[in-house]
Amino acid sequence: MRSGILSTQLLVLLGYSVLFFVLAGRTSFDVIGFQWSILIAHAVALFATAIVKGREALTREDGKRYMLAGMLVLLIGHGLCFFNGIRNFATH
Repeated sequence: MRSGILSTQLLVLLGYSVLFFVLAGRTSFDVIGFQWSILIAHAVALFATAIVKGREALTREDGKRYMLAGMLVLLIGHGLCFFNGIRNFATH
């Protein structure tokens, strides 16, 4: 199974999560709400792409990969948001 879609989406998730970790550590502003909104937008985009790609027989496998990526982004992203919230609460 080709993992390009999944690894790319998880790297994007890691990128903006690290950005929010840095922002939360440097400012006293609560960035968790922004992180949640970007996480939800990312997952919705992945699920919409999965639905579009899953309709045609030629791209059905890509649709499944996008659906898996969307579920993992929600699962891992939820944990990262929770960790960032606890970290932000402990430091401020």
